[in-house]
Amino acid sequence: MPDNFKKIIQLCFIILIFVNIFSFNRTGEFDYKSLYLETVSAVLFLIWCLGLLLGKVHFKNSNLDLLVLIFFFINLISFLFSPYKLASAVQFYQVFIYTGIYFAFLSAFRDLEDIQRFINFLSLSIIFVSLYGILQYFGYDPLRLSHKGILISTFVNKNFLGGVLAINLPFCFANLFLTKRFFYFWGFLAVIYALILTGSKGGIFVGFMGIFLYFLFYFVTIKDKIPILRRKGFSILLILIIFIILVRSSAYTHDSLMSLKERFPFWRLSLRMVKEHPFKGTGIGNFVLFAPYYKGSIFHPEQFIRHSWNEFLQVWVELGFVGFLIFIILSILAFFSGFRFIFQCVGETTLKSLSLAGLTSLFSGILLNLGEINLRIVYLGIYFWINLAILSKIREIKKDISIFTFRFSPLLKGILCSLFIFGIFSLLKFSLTPLWMLRVQKNNKPTLDIDNLEKKIKDTDYNNLGNLCLLKGDIDKAEKCYQRILAINPRSPSANYNLGYLYFLQGKIKEAYERFSFCLKINPCDTEAYFMIKKNILY
Repeated sequence: MPDNFKKIIQLCFIILIFVNIFSFNRTGEFDYKSLYLETVSAVLFLIWCLGLLLGKVHFKNSNLDLLVLIFFFINLISFLFSPYKLASAVQFYQVFIYTGIYFAFLSAFRDLEDIQRFINFLSLSIIFVSLYGILQYFGYDPLRLSHKGILISTFVNKNFLGGVLAINLPFCFANLFLTKRFFYFWGFLAVIYALILTGSKGGIFVGFMGIFLYFLFYFVTIKDKIPILRRKGFSILLILIIFIILVRSSAYTHDSLMSLKERFPFWRLSLRMVKEHPFKGTGIGNFVLFAPYYKGSIFHPEQFIRHSWNEFLQVWVELGFVGFLIFIILSILAFFSGFRFIFQCVGETTLKSLSLAGLTSLFSGILLNLGEINLRIVYLGIYFWINLAILSKIREIKKDISIFTFRFSPLLKGILCSLFIFGIFSLLKFSLTPLWMLRVQKNNKPTLDIDNLEKKIKDTDYNNLGNLCLLKGDIDKAEKCYQRILAINPRSPSANYNLGYLYFLQGKIKEAYERFSFCLKINPCDTEAYFMIKKNILY
């Protein structure tokens, strides 16, 4: 691939990490961070597709790449045959950009030097987040992102921040060994300290496990020691850090096990869904819509269940056994191929260190997803797929892998280029529509005077009467009012929305989704219905 095209994609990756670090949400109204990341990732993927079309990007015949493609197409098929297209589209869009991140990375970063530069930038970004979080913890928060004493840095909550720090901690550790700069040592110390201050049980436990494995395999496989390790002061401080991690992590081990016990009911519910839909699955993104029908006696009838608290179980529920199997094989192949690779390369310290960082980081991500669903959160999921790409690229550098090239006629090339350009604008519109709708919603936000509403209401105004009953907690009477309107006018937007919101409050997510979807069929610019589907239910 020509250097100019390669540099453009590398720049997009730098922007992706930059946006992930420096974007934030001041309020809970809208997830701006995900919006920005989805937009940059979509443009990145389409630039890569354009390069593939023009012959500037090539496919490599790798087993890991083939599994990623198979996983993508399984998600695509699940989306196409899903009974709830809007719910599936939201989740499939994430799979789309993750696949783009993976293949674009393989094309843009061609050698070890490129990968090391990217990891340096990634480590610096994590160090910045940690330093800001530490200042935030002690009350200095110029951006006003958090309350005093609560460490979230530029992320939404402490658990998300803990996950980001734990997954990327091995890369900071790799820079500690590969460079002679003490800046990375103090930066690594800041990341460790920030991770501990978050109080994220899963993040601290996973971060400790990742560092322990890195430290263990580094000294087992790399015989030629780095000169910086010969300094006594450095070695003493390093041992002290490992000791602090051990002490602090053991303090959270019991709490982590208790948190896992809280996940058991969600896992039992997920297994019920798996038993009912073992092969076909419920469809990508549809877990939240099917979950209310499998609660049984495990949960309160009105308890809202968003996910299974286990990425692997949720993949099985939504994609069926084949999707689950491919995802398991993909994770195992990436992990064990990297594990075998660090023992095969002899005398290549830099290559082994980067491989080990990617391996332990991937392990941390997999371990974290056993009790979380971080792959469903864009600003955490991108790191998992970047780690997959790093491991695949390092193996590619050391092995002679055949190349697939695509050749198109000039006419077909022109048609496909036009389609890709159209795709860019369509995806940008898809990404930016929520922000536009949020502004419309703010400008047209209705006001409700509860005290005067009952005086003005008429016997035939069942919609307002239903709203008043809903505000007072009379659910049954409110439902009868909305149903009476729909018996006269089934396409009433307000009655459909209000009935959907009532179902949402009752925990009837599937019925609520159907009402909100119908509102969007009546009026595609219905901001209230759109946000109930995009934000409150599916996120």
